[in-house]
Amino acid sequence: MIDSLKMLPVGFLYTYIFLFGLCTGSFLNVAILRGLKGEEIILKASHCPVCGKFLKWYMNIPLFSYIFLKGKCAFCKTKISIQYPIIELLNALLYVYTFYCFGFTFKSIFLCIIISLFIVLATTDIKEKVILDIHAYILFLVCILAVKFTGFINYNIITALFNSFLLFIAFEYVSLMSLSFIGIRCFGFGDSLMLLGIGALFDIKTIPVLLFCSFLHKNQCLKLLHFVGHAN
Repeated sequence: MIDSLKMLPVGFLYTYIFLFGLCTGSFLNVAILRGLKGEEIILKASHCPVCGKFLKWYMNIPLFSYIFLKGKCAFCKTKISIQYPIIELLNALLYVYTFYCFGFTFKSIFLCIIISLFIVLATTDIKEKVILDIHAYILFLVCILAVKFTGFINYNIITALFNSFLLFIAFEYVSLMSLSFIGIRCFGFGDSLMLLGIGALFDIKTIPVLLFCSFLHKNQCLKLLHFVGHAN
């Protein structure tokens, strides 16, 4: 199937990838907002979160409907969150960039799925400081499958699993240590679960770098400084 796609015009392929990325981005918004509220994601029709009115099909076209409606609900005129077009456009552009860099391969397909999952994880973390367990587990499964079926990185599935759980344990150890010293975790459990997926994609030598980069987040840095101050 991948080989047959390569025979199509390049412009057509990138246009399709961009539009597919927009549609996927629209679903990501649903997964983010309904996931945080504990609502059903798949079966429930799209509706305004304020007035509850169900949207017409032309009100639900990714990116274009936001522009057409001038960023407001067609029924109650409530301002629509800018998150919707940003997530849709970001996802679409990253899809196009991924296929541009890695070609029309299964690796690109897996990378796009991983990118979308990271967008969901990052957005829920930014909005509510929450990483939902189900999103982290899906990321872990996709990353393991990427290693297994695409040769994403130069080691086998056993090594990927070992790295995943080692990184998870490392983050949990730091979190539990901070909890015992100052009564607060440096990382939430969702953060540790997310590292299961990340660990599958990176060599064990990069773990110290990942730990350091994670601490660069402002809130985590403050917690770390507080932890070090009490430890001394």
